[in-house]
Amino acid sequence: MVRQEHPGRTAEESRNRVLEILCKRWSEKMGKINGLNINTDLECWINREYGELNYAMSQFLSGHGCFRYYLHKIKLADSPRYLYGGSDADTVEHTLLECNRWTAERRVLYKKLRVLKIKISDLGPEMIQSPENWNSVHTFKDTLIDMKEKEARRSN
Repeated sequence: MVRQEHPGRTAEESRNRVLEILCKRWSEKMGKINGLNINTDLECWINREYGELNYAMSQFLSGHGCFRYYLHKIKLADSPRYLYGGSDADTVEHTLLECNRWTAERRVLYKKLRVLKIKISDLGPEMIQSPENWNSVHTFKDTLIDMKEKEARRSN
């Protein structure tokens, strides 16, 4: 790829222009991932100095990985239903908002985020507010995925 120089433009100005174009394209093409509204704060996501967006976190935020709704979609589960009842679909939304199985873990997360309840679309913006919020969501995700994977192995 040939690098084009823009006379009179500093590296920071060029970076900011690329970021502006990226955010615009992201907003037009992506908008939301599984209800998670990231595009409103894409620049904050990119510029944050904490919180690794690793494979496991992206699986959680996108509703992939150990969620049966997704596994059923890719034909790795016989049903999208939650293993322990209470929902027609095992999704990140169900887990984060209503599943009785995760009430204790969810209470800890809500307390750390200082919210009474959180919508999936607000999770991303909450995460990037502070390293503490990021770590709280990360801990919730780690606990959830670890336990869901153990329970799935036991049920097979």
